[in-house]
Amino acid sequence: MKIEANITNVFKCFNEARRIAKNKKRIIKTEKLSLKTYWVSKLIILGSYLFLALLLIFNGCIMGANIIIFLIIIYWLGSFFRVIISFKMRKKALVLVFNKEGITDESYLGIKMVFKWEKIQAVVFGTYSITILTDTPYYLFLGIKAKNKVVDALNKYNKEVLVIGL
Repeated sequence: MKIEANITNVFKCFNEARRIAKNKKRIIKTEKLSLKTYWVSKLIILGSYLFLALLLIFNGCIMGANIIIFLIIIYWLGSFFRVIISFKMRKKALVLVFNKEGITDESYLGIKMVFKWEKIQAVVFGTYSITILTDTPYYLFLGIKAKNKVVDALNKYNKEVLVIGL
């Protein structure tokens, strides 16, 4: 069964899916989604760096504060470019094929990736996205509009996969 991504707001979808993927161990263990978003976690890290820089300035260590500020700039540029690259990859139509063998994804640079059902740890239904977590660093996400099709595919091909947030 072919299912298209149907992503209407890529930023919200990516933010939610990235948050779920980064916290997959906790989500699978507790089966709850009440976690901070991807960008909120980045802002917390920024705040702690700025606090450290202010402490260094008040203690008269201007050189240390400059190094911290430089690290902040590098950190945010890296995060920003990572998101931009992910957006460009996700602009193309993401089509997943669900079948008895597993889930097939051919949207990543024309590479065909087949995730057997044993590799799928959970399917998480969020507010904006459906995130498919694997036991690899790779994760898949679809727009929430594909919810009914994904549920039908899971019922048809693998009822034993962990479903969270449905």
